[in-house]
Amino acid sequence: MKNTFWDKRIPTLLSLILIVISIVITSFLVRRETSIVSRADITQTPQNVKITNISDKSFTISYITEVANIGSVNFGVDANLGQAGLDDKDQETGLIRPRRIHSFTLKNLKPKTTYFFAIVSGKNTFLENDVPYKATTAPTPQITLQDQPVIQGKVILPTSIAPEEALIYVNTEKAQEISALSQSNGQYLLPLTSLLLKDLSYPVVLGEDDIVKITITDGKQNSNILLLAKQISDIPVVTLSKDYDFILGKETSGTESAALSTFSSTVTRPLASASPTPTPTPTVTLPTPTPMLLPTTNPTIIPSPTALQDALLGNQSVFAAGVVGIAISVFGILLFIATRGGIYH
Repeated sequence: MKNTFWDKRIPTLLSLILIVISIVITSFLVRRETSIVSRADITQTPQNVKITNISDKSFTISYITEVANIGSVNFGVDANLGQAGLDDKDQETGLIRPRRIHSFTLKNLKPKTTYFFAIVSGKNTFLENDVPYKATTAPTPQITLQDQPVIQGKVILPTSIAPEEALIYVNTEKAQEISALSQSNGQYLLPLTSLLLKDLSYPVVLGEDDIVKITITDGKQNSNILLLAKQISDIPVVTLSKDYDFILGKETSGTESAALSTFSSTVTRPLASASPTPTPTPTVTLPTPTPMLLPTTNPTIIPSPTALQDALLGNQSVFAAGVVGIAISVFGILLFIATRGGIYH
């Protein structure tokens, strides 16, 4: 007996539709799970990792994340690490909470010792090119400087309120980079008592006309400030997103602010007073600088146990979707073959 239209054509079309539907469903679910996992990694990745404030007994690790994450640092004198450090703000408040701005000061360290560390951000652990980051503490200082000035100022948002948190970085041509977190009212303080040369061999006394560059960021907006060392104790209020050249006494435009990214010997300075009083600077014989390895911004991700569980659940979802898709496809193929006479006559 001949197959009627209902017996043959309709089941054939139905089988083709089932095959197409299974392919669409499987592809969608796989892409969705992959997108979720990739997005989580990006939002937890530490950006602009810096090592600052190096002394003989401590140093600071700072970074920014795209969204607020709980952060910590695992560190030790070898790659096995073994110790943990909490965010400075978490230690101050006694409350661990997600943040975008992260700063960790590791204290009670040994002089002239290399420490290794890994950054734990969200559910992942981050390394530098598959190995722990590392930093070396300074040797025990030969002298301690007293009555050093303090860098102080205030930062506000374009809305005239203080940022919830901001990182302040200070650079000079001859000294190491130092950093601090802003206070809740937007004020910031950076004492120079422990400021060292770039090679960490000796304390630094800034001359009055030494150029100082300050960078302030809340992770979304940045400001660059250029000023002289004699101006650092009373810096005018800075609005994030704007750049300032206090040497020339003006707010700079976007084009001019590009010149603030590096130190330049061509910076125009104000006319000196008739009888300047130079600040004495100690004369020292410097040893051959020891190169310091600073971290790059290309961290390697090691999923934590929780992240592995999440990934496993995601993989199970993809696997289940694949099984369902294959089952529908097989049923559709068999139905197609059957209706075309490949199995039943």
